[in-house]
Amino acid sequence: SVWLIPHVGRYSKALRPTLGNQTTDSLLDLLRYCTSAYADAGSRREFLAKASAELDALRMLIRVSILLRLTSHQQFSHVSELIGNVGKQLGGWSMAARKGGGG
Repeated sequence: SVWLIPHVGRYSKALRPTLGNQTTDSLLDLLRYCTSAYADAGSRREFLAKASAELDALRMLIRVSILLRLTSHQQFSHVSELIGNVGKQLGGWSMAARKGGGG
C-alpha cells in the first residue's frame, strides 16, 4: 500500500537509511513482481512466488518497526489489514496459476 511510503518517511533520521529504505524497497519489489506476473504469463508462477516471499519480508520489516516503536499499534493494525488483503489476492492468483489459469 502506498500508505506505507509516507509512514516510513517519518521514521527517525537514523533509521530511514536502513529500515526505512529496506521497507520501501520491499514494497516496491512486491509491486514489481506482481506487475511482472501480470505481464508475463510464462513466468507468472515464478513471479508470484517471489511476490509472496517479498510480502513475508515486508511483514517482518513492519514487525520490527513495531518493536522499535516507529509504528503504533493502530497503524500496525491498519497496515496488517492492507497486507492481509494483498496476501489473500496473491494466494488466489497463485492457486489459479497452479491450476493453469492465472489470469
